[in-house]
Amino acid sequence: MTSDGMRTTELTNAQQRPTHLWGPGQSGNPAGRPKGSRNKLAEDFLADLHESWQIHGKTAIERCVAEKPDVYLKIVAGLLPKDVSLKVSNLDDLTDEQLLDKLNSLTEMARPLLAE
Repeated sequence: MTSDGMRTTELTNAQQRPTHLWGPGQSGNPAGRPKGSRNKLAEDFLADLHESWQIHGKTAIERCVAEKPDVYLKIVAGLLPKDVSLKVSNLDDLTDEQLLDKLNSLTEMARPLLAE
């Protein structure tokens, strides 16, 4: 025990933290990148890209199709989702019994048309 009554094994948080780490709320580089500057760069880039697209977009696509169709197809394929689940019929999930019920209903609805 020390003279102030504290055991030598009991250390405060500040004493436990290695000296090379920053304190709570303290930045490692106070003069670093300002908050939001990365977002600003991305916003500026996208605005410039949009402006360029408005001027050259369609012409660039047409030129790519004519001169490098393989690159064009690669770009289009890259835009498509990797996994596509297509449902071609709303009848796919029905049981055989439900399908027969629907067929009977449609047959009854069509009966007046067949009588003409």
